[in-house]
Amino acid sequence: MTGSTERILHLTPQSHFSRKVRIVLQELGLPCELAHVPDLLSDDPAKFGGNPILRVPVLQDGPTWVIESDAIVRYLLETYDAGRDRFSFFGMNVPQRNALSIVSAIMGAEVELLLSRRSGLVAEHAGTYFRRYREVIARGLAWLEANGPRFWPEPELSYLDIALLCMWDHLRYNKLGDESVPCPWTEARTAKYASRPSVAGTSPEAMQALQWDLYPSQRPREPR
Repeated sequence: MTGSTERILHLTPQSHFSRKVRIVLQELGLPCELAHVPDLLSDDPAKFGGNPILRVPVLQDGPTWVIESDAIVRYLLETYDAGRDRFSFFGMNVPQRNALSIVSAIMGAEVELLLSRRSGLVAEHAGTYFRRYREVIARGLAWLEANGPRFWPEPELSYLDIALLCMWDHLRYNKLGDESVPCPWTEARTAKYASRPSVAGTSPEAMQALQWDLYPSQRPREPR
């Protein structure tokens, strides 16, 4: 993506929440400078684009500062795609908004499990606390499989699709779900867009080398 000194997205390369915004930016043809957070476990808001809750993504668009992925997407569509609603963002009905909330909850559970791993916590030692996050993932996926086909938006690449594929790709890549439980509808729905440039170019696989370069401690150690 071409850089822009007036529009900056603070993120990490493999952040699935940030990926939602990156896909929308690319689909809208909006150039944006990517500012990678230097320390994922920092407690300094300055390292997260000034975000006091220490999360990415954060968008700085000239004088406008926006946090949280869905709020950023809303801002981008209201500002640069007024009236078109090409991703069926504003037209979501109640079941579709519920689905987006469930996808977001699964993504949030993934973040907690990954950050605990990276900070040295062992999930098995935390008992119910970490099991609950895994239950959120399992039950959320089951709900999407059972209910998604009935009300999912028809247009190509809806915002629900963007959220779903960011969640699903991240979940599988980091092996945070129960791989013995099939999710055929989710698999098929996300596979439709896998080769789309905005999707393929932001996938966890495409971002892995940069993630390791920026955060060397995450790179697997070579066997001795």
